[in-house]
Amino acid sequence: HYPFNRYSPNMNPTLAISLLYGLMTLGTVSILYFSFKGKVDFSGRFFLLGELLMLLTAGYLSLISIEPSYKLPWVSFLGNVFYFSGELSILFSIYALTHSISMKKYLLAVVGICGYCAVVEYANTQNTTLSFLLYPLVFFVVSMGTYIMCAHVKDTNLKSNQFLRWFKNLELALTCISTMRIMLYLTGTVLMPTGANYSAIVLYVCYVAINLFRFISYQSLRMTWVPEADHANFLNSRLARSIQENNRLVNRLLQSNRMLGMSALAGSLAHQLSQPLTGAALETESIKRDLSRSSQDQGATESLNKVSSQLNKLSELVRNLRKLFGAKEQPFKSISLIGLCDEVLALTEPTTTAKKIIVSADYHSNPFVNVDSIQIQQVLINLINNAIEAVLARGIDPKQITLRIEQNETLAFLTVEDNGPGIAADVLPTIFDLYKSTKEGGMGIGLWLSKTIVTRHQGEITAANKADYGAIFIVQLPLTKV
Repeated sequence: HYPFNRYSPNMNPTLAISLLYGLMTLGTVSILYFSFKGKVDFSGRFFLLGELLMLLTAGYLSLISIEPSYKLPWVSFLGNVFYFSGELSILFSIYALTHSISMKKYLLAVVGICGYCAVVEYANTQNTTLSFLLYPLVFFVVSMGTYIMCAHVKDTNLKSNQFLRWFKNLELALTCISTMRIMLYLTGTVLMPTGANYSAIVLYVCYVAINLFRFISYQSLRMTWVPEADHANFLNSRLARSIQENNRLVNRLLQSNRMLGMSALAGSLAHQLSQPLTGAALETESIKRDLSRSSQDQGATESLNKVSSQLNKLSELVRNLRKLFGAKEQPFKSISLIGLCDEVLALTEPTTTAKKIIVSADYHSNPFVNVDSIQIQQVLINLINNAIEAVLARGIDPKQITLRIEQNETLAFLTVEDNGPGIAADVLPTIFDLYKSTKEGGMGIGLWLSKTIVTRHQGEITAANKADYGAIFIVQLPLTKV
């Protein structure tokens, strides 16, 4: 039943929490430093600096809790500089995950904080409560800035990291605490961590808990996120090596799949090449006959035009095939999805024609996507080859395959449908798994590799059965940003 300020200093809850907070901060700093084995990158250095400044802040709070007479203007000034500089360091640590930072910018920001804290202390000497508004106001700005930075990271892998989302939500919680303090000030109530009342103690406990979980989130983030650039990070060195080995495996499978695709298209290629070559030979014979029977060369000119057209067709085909089966990766660039599909349909046309399969191109729009065209063509060839095998396995006419293109505001949809027997219900949930094959003698690589390629392009591929007969595969790709 006694108020807190009647307790002895040794029983002051603020002192106990500050000491506990200091010990935890010291422990977290040691854990992070030794986890990196002393080789800390810029982001880690800023986070370590932030934790050390928080340790000094805990010392300041402990000091004035033991003896309130130590709450002199210059002591309060240092305590607030430690506190806000620590929060600023956390902000810079998140920014440094994906950006280069010069210490000059950080030092300038610290100088700005020193000036701000000096203004606050001057307001205190004038016996005004304005400082109780200025403190949570700058805390709101820094924590909200860190929250916005977490919410707008450009690195896709980092943005999808679960622990970054935790970190972001914890910063939002800190923003809410500062907002509550501002609103309470406007209604005539002041809450300070050193205040001797239940609300102030609860506020301080919440902040300490959030800061502890924030450290856990940051360390977990550094253990699970591997940046594209080479950073010295001993927390996830094994994970980084595993990812590199996985990427090498995928690249080798990409090359192997091209060779398998060559085998599947060998008959189509021979047939496709024979047509323009035969046409060129026939037209050449026609030129000879025309030139020998008549002095007029009109017919010969027309025949020469046809020869030129056939040879151009042959050259274009060979060029596309060289690109398709070349081992070198192509750079991502914006291309027309219709143009990409037309090239694949031209490659597979001899096979579908010979097997009396009706292929329909249903283009509802002409979206542009930023892709490696050769890899996306690989995906499409895999899907069309699977559809060909499916309609042949069912053996019922008409054998139909439909290639459809649609789009919405952000995505392009590439759909391959067939009227084959469909996908078995027990296979459908795992059809994109590695080594999962529905064909006798199949390696189970094609669909897994197709999913891997589409995922690399920030897209998605799904499979389903149609209502009557057949399967449907849908590839979603982000539209090129204008």
